[in-house]
Amino acid sequence: MSFLFTNAPLLMALLFQAVLLYHLDFRLIRRLSMAEAPGVLFGMAALACLFRGVAILFPQNRFARTCCNLVLFCFLGLTASFLYQNRFILDYAALVENIGLARSRGVYNFVMASLHPKFMALTLAMIAGYLTLELTGRVRPHRFPWEMRVWRLAALSMVYGIYLASPVPKHDDAAGFIASAAQYHFQNQYRTVPDEAMEYPFVRDGASFLSSPSQEAGPYPPVFLIVMESFCGRYVEARDSAGRYYTPYFNRLIPQGVYVEDFYSNSMQTAKGQFAVLFSLAPSMRGKVFVHYPDVRFDSLASVLKRRGYQTLFFQAYENPDFDNTRDMLLANGFDDFRVLKDFLKPEDEPFDWGWGPEDAVVHRRLFEYLDSGEPERAGPVFVVEATINAHRCEHVPMDKRFLYPHPSIPWEAQANAVHLADRQLEVFFRELEKRPRYKDAIVVITGDHGVNLGTESAAGAVQNTNEDIFKVPLLILQPGRLFPQRIEGEPFSQMDIAPTLLDMIHIHEPETHFQGRSLFQADGSNRALLVQPYGGRSLCSVRKGFKYVYKEQSNEVRAFQLKTSSGAPLEVPLQSLPEDLLHAFDNDIKCLYLNQKLIVQNRILPPLH
Repeated sequence: MSFLFTNAPLLMALLFQAVLLYHLDFRLIRRLSMAEAPGVLFGMAALACLFRGVAILFPQNRFARTCCNLVLFCFLGLTASFLYQNRFILDYAALVENIGLARSRGVYNFVMASLHPKFMALTLAMIAGYLTLELTGRVRPHRFPWEMRVWRLAALSMVYGIYLASPVPKHDDAAGFIASAAQYHFQNQYRTVPDEAMEYPFVRDGASFLSSPSQEAGPYPPVFLIVMESFCGRYVEARDSAGRYYTPYFNRLIPQGVYVEDFYSNSMQTAKGQFAVLFSLAPSMRGKVFVHYPDVRFDSLASVLKRRGYQTLFFQAYENPDFDNTRDMLLANGFDDFRVLKDFLKPEDEPFDWGWGPEDAVVHRRLFEYLDSGEPERAGPVFVVEATINAHRCEHVPMDKRFLYPHPSIPWEAQANAVHLADRQLEVFFRELEKRPRYKDAIVVITGDHGVNLGTESAAGAVQNTNEDIFKVPLLILQPGRLFPQRIEGEPFSQMDIAPTLLDMIHIHEPETHFQGRSLFQADGSNRALLVQPYGGRSLCSVRKGFKYVYKEQSNEVRAFQLKTSSGAPLEVPLQSLPEDLLHAFDNDIKCLYLNQKLIVQNRILPPLH
């Protein structure tokens, strides 16, 4: 019995971890496999090292020992609760890169929704039990001579360090978090990129974007770019079990314009999507360019259009203009005007303001009212980017707005309600546009900032997956009477391709640019989509010719998937089954992502102005 009391913190932690693994069904206890057993047992031993180390370090100082154990219990409880709720280990990069958003609207609900109440309650019970034993004096660690304590601590540290550095899958959630922190701070961001012969290898002649050589000619048409929040491509042209379309209005627009079936966001999170759309570069695999690299010299779509006489406006639905440093970054890169919807809201809009921000219909109406004020149209055509917000965190949809699933039971159903509502209100944008003859020749681009995890896990599960739901978004380009409708099938395009496509449509020849995308009108079967999943050990992906190539950086693992299958679900295929030239192209794509990161970090995207 004295042994149990002496080692109570350690034994309680191991029991807690066993309960977690059992509920996650990693085949522990019920179906323990030989392949998983070493990782599970190694993780248990590493967890024991932490608590044993506290006992050895503070055998007599009860206050210090209690504080350290409480910190460990809280850490273990929070990471375990996160793991059980989301089915993936809390990633250090996701936490540290987004900690500045802690005071933003909606973040508290997001965090609480990411923690499972069962394991939070179990954590509190574990802490209460430990405090009871500690305060009644039943926890009495063995006292060793100082020299022996040093050797024991060194041995425990070595065991734990080996576990963190090993490629063994981290079923221990606390160790997984610590391992991700070590990777974030000590791993080379562009380890596979050799020194380049050119100082600015991305700089090229923008004539490569033009599908046909032609002289620039005015007047230039107005351009509206609608970047819809969490507009997942899986819903487009799909039906629910009752035969209802998820996006009926968007579906009716498709035959009127250029629609890309296989279109991707280049990463996750709004700031990364906006960067890819407006700068035609892959987003940073570490940090957000808007936040961490705002002083790098870039050229944006807005800058190019502004040099041609466009008045450039960014109209944001989210209330905080400094969210992810969006305002300062865009005003420094070609936008004349940055406006936030909250400055134009009216009393009658209040019932439609819920979740992370007002419904899309409010955004559309207030945008056109601002354009009517004349302030952004002193001269020249307009380039307007409208960024919506309402579909973010779909659990906020009010009951009377849940037109498809009144009581959603899985993320697919909850997000379907949000997307369907946004689709209904997209019609408001076009009604407002049609009321204004000056925009009759306008180009309208509709896309999403990023996809959404639509599996049985919570929406926070997006941060570790590389599945299609997270990256696939729609792309539709409309210009009635001027743009011949077509449907681009069988070739992937991404947000990086939007800027070159618009320059191609407007016949703008930019003599020096870093844009890495390609015009949709140059489709020849050879295009690629580069995808960056910065969290969960970091995964870099490329999509070509119906296959997705995934490089998992933390484990140095490479996998390939066939995307078009009879079941509709991607099918993993052996790497050796792919053609050699395709494998070579995939390998170069991953190297290109590392080069992209290196050039951003070193400020070598564009040469400095003289």
